[in-house]
Amino acid sequence: MFTKVAILLFIQDPIPLIKLFFIPMGYAGIFINLLLMVFNLIPIPPLDGSRVVASLLPSGAAKVYGLVEQYGFIILMFLIYTNILSLIIEPPFLWIQNAIFSVFAIE
Repeated sequence: MFTKVAILLFIQDPIPLIKLFFIPMGYAGIFINLLLMVFNLIPIPPLDGSRVVASLLPSGAAKVYGLVEQYGFIILMFLIYTNILSLIIEPPFLWIQNAIFSVFAIE
């Protein structure tokens, strides 16, 4: 019953459904994916950013950097608990979000 009503409302006037559902869901999808991307690129050993840093380091420094991996989760939990992680993630997240929104003319 609800689906029939929703289909009839969408056929009659699709703009409110788009404004109330699809646009906020698009924003949420962009937000979550950007947040996960920036978070995953942090160079703390359990995350992928540490693999990038290790590949750019000389082999001796990469081995020393690899020793930090056993403490990576503790470091990550400390950064989350002290709210330092948000200070690290926020600037690149906002920069990338503003770049995407301006390239695709999203308001």
